[in-house]
Amino acid sequence: MDLVKAAKEYRDKYGFSVIPLLNNKRPAIEWMAFQYRRATDEEIESWFKDKNDKMLGIVCGSISGICVIDVDSADGDIAYQRLIPKDFRSPVVRTPRGGYHVYCRHNAEIRNKANVSNGLDIRGEGGYVVAPPSVNGKGGEYKWLIPLHRASLPDIPLGFLSTCGNRYQELPLSEGRSGMFVKGRRDEDLFHVANLLVRGGSTEEVALEVIERLANSCTPPFPSQEVAGKVRSALHRAYTRERNLAQEIKDWIVAYKGIFLSSEMARALQINNKDHLKEMAKILNKLTDEGYIERYGRRSGVFRKIERDYRKMEWLSASIQPIEINYPLGLHNIFVTYAKNVIVVAGVKDSGKTAFFLDFIKRNHTKFKINYFTNEMGDEELSMRIRQHKDIDVKEWSFSAYEMGGAWEDIIEPDCITIVDYIEINNNFWEIGEVIKKMHEKLDKGILLLGLQKAYGQLLGRGKEFSLQRPRLYVTLENGRATIISAKNRLPSGPNVVGWQCHYSIIDGWKIKTETPWHQPQGERT
Repeated sequence: MDLVKAAKEYRDKYGFSVIPLLNNKRPAIEWMAFQYRRATDEEIESWFKDKNDKMLGIVCGSISGICVIDVDSADGDIAYQRLIPKDFRSPVVRTPRGGYHVYCRHNAEIRNKANVSNGLDIRGEGGYVVAPPSVNGKGGEYKWLIPLHRASLPDIPLGFLSTCGNRYQELPLSEGRSGMFVKGRRDEDLFHVANLLVRGGSTEEVALEVIERLANSCTPPFPSQEVAGKVRSALHRAYTRERNLAQEIKDWIVAYKGIFLSSEMARALQINNKDHLKEMAKILNKLTDEGYIERYGRRSGVFRKIERDYRKMEWLSASIQPIEINYPLGLHNIFVTYAKNVIVVAGVKDSGKTAFFLDFIKRNHTKFKINYFTNEMGDEELSMRIRQHKDIDVKEWSFSAYEMGGAWEDIIEPDCITIVDYIEINNNFWEIGEVIKKMHEKLDKGILLLGLQKAYGQLLGRGKEFSLQRPRLYVTLENGRATIISAKNRLPSGPNVVGWQCHYSIIDGWKIKTETPWHQPQGERT
């Protein structure tokens, strides 16, 4: 079964919310929205169709009505067997590492929790699991041992409720009673319990009595005169935490992007007693009133951080200073370049994009710092292409060349000329618009020249209208004809050159030569 078919079956037959994952199990998208809505057919097809580098994920929690026990080792299996009844039966997935995922009915008390025991995790609200027929990056398959249609979803065993639910806490698991409250770790264990009591809303009097009893049962007994100090330390931590809660919440939101759940924030910040949850709600309301966040959708507890990523422009005092760029094909005679400009050259295969860019470097390398990025040439081929330019000694070229790698926006040096030959996105071509946007945002005084592949006979390069939004100059190359698709910065009092063309030739595979001046094609008006 392919991933598209499997994803739609999980959604339509079982009501699961599905998301795409990379083959390292990380989400391939911003997935928070799918904790309260299910993907459309179009989204599923765009995620999984003809893609061998994706895995299929199922979102746990109320949206899908499931929580999943993740058994990942022999130790985890021992703990699992201890916590479930003998007659327990559930749908089960075998994982590539030999572990298994046990599917249970959603329980509102279950949240994501790692290390319930060594090798035993649980995935609930705010979590997800990899689902069959996914294959990881090492070729390992996820397979149903007991398929969904052969076993109904059971309730989570009570043993897990006492270990993982919000209303329950458990001391660290150990190999027998002697592993805890013994010399060498009594101090740490007593403070841990005191901290849990205080965070759970216990009074100082009750906490002190509990810790005293535990102290007496330690091996050997913990000094009674030091017990009060444990409780006071826990109270001080709680007090300090309460005073700093607003800043913690704001810091968490700053580091977060997009839509978030208040329940997810509470888990991340370990806010779990009633007083702190009430305080968190007040803080979120205040941040909403201040316009820092806003409520999102109809579901309670869903928020969106309001992005104010903008800069006040000092347009009145700005000096209007064009950059004196010398372009191939005489483009500088009809187009004016300013700082932060993006120039796109989209061409069909073998139309001369690389020849254009190398000629551009040769014309401008003595005046500007230029970084050239390529994803199709190695060192030897680039050296050969440079050496074909007999009109300049190879040692006189002054630019830096790099093979592409990493995020596109990370290659930008704000104040230099960056040339990308070319952006390679083979699926989801609409993403090109977002790539160009992110690169443009990194520019300051520099400019960006961007190569795009173009299909024969098409007006625009890959990404189509999405690639047209940021560029100030957009030129296409095909069959020895260059066409200006967009030119935002024309010469003062100059004509509108959109649609103008010129003919050119590529000589000996490297030299780009203008054959005709730029002109309006016959039969069209300027």
